[in-house]
Amino acid sequence: MTRSSFFAGQSHSSRSRRLRLAAIALGISVGTLIAIDSASAQTTWAFPTSGTWSDSTKWSTNVVPDNVAENVLIDQTGTYTVTLDDNRSINNLTLNAADATLSHTSGTLSLNGAISVTAGRYELSNGTIEGGMVVGSELAYLGGTLKGVSVTGDLNLSESGSSVGLAGGTTIAGDVTVDNYSTLSLEQVHAFSNQTMTLGEAGGASSGTLYVATGGGMNVDNTATVNLKSGNLYLQGALVNDGTILADEATSVSIDDFGGGVFTNTGTVTSTNGANLSINSANTTNTGTMSATVGSTLDLGGTWSNVGGTLAVDDTSTLNLDGSFNTADLGTINLTPGGTVNITGNQNNTGSTFVGVSGWKLNGGTITGGSLDGTSLPFVGGTLNGVAVTSDLNLTDPSGYLSLAGGTTIAGDVAINNNSTLYLEQVHNFSNQTVTVGEAGGASSGTLYVATGGGMNVDNTATANLKSGNLYLQGALVNDGTILADEATFVSVDDFGGGAITNTGTVTSTNGANLSINSANTTNTGTMSATVGSTLDLGGTWSNVGGTLAVDDTSTLNLGGSFNTADLGTINLTPGGTINITGTQNNTGSTFAGAAGWKLNGGTITGGSLDGTSLPVIGGTLSGVAVTGDLNLTESGGYLSVAGGTTIAGDIDVNNYSTLYLEQVQTFSNQTVTVGDAGGASSGTVYVLPGGSMNVDNTATVNLKAGSLYLQGALVNDGTILADEATSVSVDDFGGGVFTNTATVTSTNGANLSINSANTTNTGTMSATLGSTLQLGGTWSNLGGTLAVDDTSTLNLGGSFNTTGLGTINLTPGGTVNITGSQNNAGSTFVGATGWKLNGGTITGGTLDGTSLPFVGGTLNGVAVNGDLNLTESGGYLSLAGGTTIAGDIDVNNYSTLYLEQGHTFSNQTVTLGEAGGASAGTLYATADGNDLRFASDSILDGNGTLTSYTEPVYLDGAISPGFSAGSLQFDGDSEFILGSTAMLNIELGGVNSGELDTITANKLTLGGGLNVSLINGFTLADGMEFNFLFVSDPLSGTGMFSGLNDMDRVATFGGFDLNIAYNVGDGNDVRLFSTVTAIPEPSSIMVLALGSIAGLGYRKRRKTRAQE
Repeated sequence: MTRSSFFAGQSHSSRSRRLRLAAIALGISVGTLIAIDSASAQTTWAFPTSGTWSDSTKWSTNVVPDNVAENVLIDQTGTYTVTLDDNRSINNLTLNAADATLSHTSGTLSLNGAISVTAGRYELSNGTIEGGMVVGSELAYLGGTLKGVSVTGDLNLSESGSSVGLAGGTTIAGDVTVDNYSTLSLEQVHAFSNQTMTLGEAGGASSGTLYVATGGGMNVDNTATVNLKSGNLYLQGALVNDGTILADEATSVSIDDFGGGVFTNTGTVTSTNGANLSINSANTTNTGTMSATVGSTLDLGGTWSNVGGTLAVDDTSTLNLDGSFNTADLGTINLTPGGTVNITGNQNNTGSTFVGVSGWKLNGGTITGGSLDGTSLPFVGGTLNGVAVTSDLNLTDPSGYLSLAGGTTIAGDVAINNNSTLYLEQVHNFSNQTVTVGEAGGASSGTLYVATGGGMNVDNTATANLKSGNLYLQGALVNDGTILADEATFVSVDDFGGGAITNTGTVTSTNGANLSINSANTTNTGTMSATVGSTLDLGGTWSNVGGTLAVDDTSTLNLGGSFNTADLGTINLTPGGTINITGTQNNTGSTFAGAAGWKLNGGTITGGSLDGTSLPVIGGTLSGVAVTGDLNLTESGGYLSVAGGTTIAGDIDVNNYSTLYLEQVQTFSNQTVTVGDAGGASSGTVYVLPGGSMNVDNTATVNLKAGSLYLQGALVNDGTILADEATSVSVDDFGGGVFTNTATVTSTNGANLSINSANTTNTGTMSATLGSTLQLGGTWSNLGGTLAVDDTSTLNLGGSFNTTGLGTINLTPGGTVNITGSQNNAGSTFVGATGWKLNGGTITGGTLDGTSLPFVGGTLNGVAVNGDLNLTESGGYLSLAGGTTIAGDIDVNNYSTLYLEQGHTFSNQTVTLGEAGGASAGTLYATADGNDLRFASDSILDGNGTLTSYTEPVYLDGAISPGFSAGSLQFDGDSEFILGSTAMLNIELGGVNSGELDTITANKLTLGGGLNVSLINGFTLADGMEFNFLFVSDPLSGTGMFSGLNDMDRVATFGGFDLNIAYNVGDGNDVRLFSTVTAIPEPSSIMVLALGSIAGLGYRKRRKTRAQE
């Protein structure tokens, strides 16, 4: 290699500087270097093809270069790769081929001289370069090691994910850049001087990593800078900075311990421009300056000391004191107002006095030992462990928290607000202090936790003031002083896992406060009170033996949780105040009398005896209680459950929309159970629940005034059930309820009583009197019993029943029995008597004499009607289904409707629709798909009304006579109405005007059979009369004519006038009759006969034309 080729492309001054540096690194003079170069042999890569260094055929000498005096030249033009994958020793290496690559994948290349890359690419990829020089900055570092090498230029690790180690005294003359997720490992003590080492890229586009390995070190002198833009510096060895370490990008960068790394700073460490710099070496000693400026953060971690050093924070930045440090080692900390210093680590304050100043915060850290003036130290979060707080303790940071442990003491008052929390992890004594939880007016709340193993002792000089928030107990609270709730807020002392309260002092809820005491176990031998419109709730397990509970005339005491009657102690209730039993009261062996102001309000009283006369029941349960007086449920919407063998000596009153639940078999004897108020002013409800039963013996009465009795269990009545108010009351099924009546059930005085149990058996008497109604529903039987109805009342037979189970029914004339349910008549003959009506019900099977059974509405299903069928109730209806047959005639009038839900043929019967004179009409409606409606040849359809079918054709093979004199029939629907060959349509004419002649209107009609026309009411024909009697919407089907009557044929002759027929008149589908003078030919005059014939023909044509108009 020539000198000119070694330094090709470099300026004179650059070449001179590089040469001097290289010579110094090798410990020889420049002249000696040139002499060595000139004296060495040279081997050249012979061909522009790829191969391995170890292939001798690729070299110009046919010998593999491996000699410390040998120079190697790779300069063949072309694209190829030379792979070095073993150990070689040479003098100099020159790469001067633009498209050539030397790939150093493994092994060690030992240099006596230098590597110069003037063109092409040297890839160090997991190999090692040892000794000599690397001239310039042209190597591509993918991986590997530089060992004892002098790099004369910059060192750029910019290949993605690369990793390069420096060892054996390697030196770098220029700057160092580690980016694109690459890593530089210092396996030696490396000194940076007059250089910049940059980690990561600007803007955090990519990061870099620098490892100071065990046995290695990184010394930054006062002329050098380490610029942490994005990435991390990991220490196993030592970092000594006498220059500048700079983080100036808005990224998170760090100096981290990786196993015993130590950082000594005598220079400058700066986090700026939004950077977040964390220093987490195992041990950091700062005697220089570390600062956070321009919206940045500096975190100190590990074990560190600032003795003799300075920590500086400007007004926009944050310093986090993390790791472990001593108060005595804080050194100088310059905090510009507006900046923040957070204590996030463990501060050893033993033997020191620490004063929190403005801008400082305990934020997740722990202060141990010594004394603290915390007046100006906000507590974002953290712990005081064995600290003597010489001031007040104020937790005012939003949602902040503080734990007290290790015997911490507080000289002043304690305030916990702004939704912050104080944890007592020790037994803490409050003496001559006030602990305030929350803010006045409930502006914000606070929380105090007594943790497991901790405790809170309030002596007789101290006050715990609960303004807004909660006190949670895992440990014990002992109050010999005052616990005060004096704001109109909800506050509580709650169990959080075994917490107990012992009160020997005063607990007061006042000024509208709602204070709940819900510890696992509360013992009160002091005074607990509710005053000035406040509420005091006791929960958990509690006792007031030896204590006092006091309630003024404006306040409420709620006895919740679990307690014994014997442990109620002294309770002072000022008239006007309220005591609610909301928990479980063990009354076993005791007698409890509810006094004025007491209420059962959601609680349970168990065992013992109760005088409930003065105990209003808003809600709750009596279990196994002997009630010695009456039981009155009069609170609006109240409820009471009776269970466990509870007995009631007196009467029961359930009104004001309250409810009594029977969860047991309850027998009423010599008692009256009244449900609802007189006049129906309010209602009540009684539920018989599953497993329960209501037994009314022959001395007891159940008076249903307004409301309902719901059955899931059984009701057995051997006494009286009475409904005597003009209200609707009921006994209803609520899931399998059964009612057995052996005595009396009465609906009277306008009452409406419904019996709707799942199954009702009556062997007693049920009656409706004095304008009342009795309704039977569900499945029921009156076999062996009596149903009685007076002349003003109604019995509705609903639900499901058998004709054979009707038993005795006494109906006084004027009274009504309605069949509203499903009557199984199979195998029976049912005769509807006077006063009976089918009114919405269904009769199935058997035989029916319906002559005296008005049909308000209902269905006959598979019934054989052995008489006539008359639908005469106004607007009534009857459905025939299931093969029902009718022996007699059918009369459908008074605007009633007969529905045919089955195929049906009327034979040897007259079906009459409506009444004579058109007083009312009737409707026959065929609704059965797939089944015909037929009128046999021996049937008659007459009257005024409508025959309707939308699904199947109607076959009319008998006589059809509209009206009772002149009248009309309508054939309605989309079905075809077919007049068969045996049909006879009878039309009566009493005039030419509507209402004076019979008419038929149809949508679809097939003409057939005969037409019989008669004159009524003395009507006589005159020449030119027209009678429109058949109106059809669709074209006539079939032949479109009556049998034997063609268009214009004479139908009949009356008094010298012929009555002729014209088809397809009106809208083209109608039929009309018209009259002409009967023509009598003169035998003596053939001409006159001929002229008359011509004239007659002309008249008939004119009449036909007129008829079509």
